[in-house]
Amino acid sequence: MQKTYTLIIALYLALSTAFAQTLTGIKTIGGSSPDYATLVLAVTDLNTNGVGIGGVTFNIRDGVYTANLTITAQGSATNPILFQSENADATLVTISSFAAADVITLTDADYITFSKLTIDFTGTSSYSAIEIQENSDNITIADCILDGATNTNTTYPSSVIYASESSAVFDCDNFMMQNCIVRNGSYGIAFDMSTTQPAGLMILNNEFINGYAGGIYLKDLSGIVIDGNSIHNNESNHSSRYGMNIDNCDEQSTMTKNYIYTDNGGRFEYGIYLNSSASTLGNESLIANNSIQVENTTSVAYGIYQSNN
Repeated sequence: MQKTYTLIIALYLALSTAFAQTLTGIKTIGGSSPDYATLVLAVTDLNTNGVGIGGVTFNIRDGVYTANLTITAQGSATNPILFQSENADATLVTISSFAAADVITLTDADYITFSKLTIDFTGTSSYSAIEIQENSDNITIADCILDGATNTNTTYPSSVIYASESSAVFDCDNFMMQNCIVRNGSYGIAFDMSTTQPAGLMILNNEFINGYAGGIYLKDLSGIVIDGNSIHNNESNHSSRYGMNIDNCDEQSTMTKNYIYTDNGGRFEYGIYLNSSASTLGNESLIANNSIQVENTTSVAYGIYQSNN
């Protein structure tokens, strides 16, 4: 009798494995006769079954998708995960939420790219368009429109893109954001790391608009690259904004060709604020060819401010 039970269990596990296939190739979401009617169904399948050889591309069809998505799947360099607008136009696909939760949360996720999408958090505060949590590496956000809450909150979790870690583990290595429009939030992007200082962060050719506390906040990272971005503000409701707030980011950092400015009564207290960020001989940082024009009608304003370096 024991052998019979063992055989039944083995057969059940074999059948389960046969039907639970990893995801590969191109999958469609929404529209007419899709592979998945909703983003929730697609992400659930991805998290449950994982990624197969060659990776998986999700082509999202035109429309507005209301969802709160948590992605835990792990791709690889040869088996990546891509979410993109099927028509290659960020204005045609919107993923949004006004609920008390991030629109997209990445936890233990790896090798995931979001391309040509609008991701919009329409709530009031304390949540993000994208939050990156523990053990999530090799994340790329390209050619997207990202909107955060329009509020008077200066806390980091209210940033449009927010990354954090609760313990000293190597999270958020090799993050890249390029060619995006980032609007509102407390910051456009905020990385609040621990002392492990993840490496490989690149912020390239983006436009940051009207972050209540500022455009970019980076803490405890190594060798950051911030190049070719526009960071501007035209609101006068807060006088202590930072174009870039760089805190304890060591080694060979590069901040070049960024345009930081105010207009129509907007305010910045600091264009680039550097705190406790040090380099070593042979790994010197470079701050060059930036255009900084700051105005602050109620307090002092600094182009570049260096503290505790």
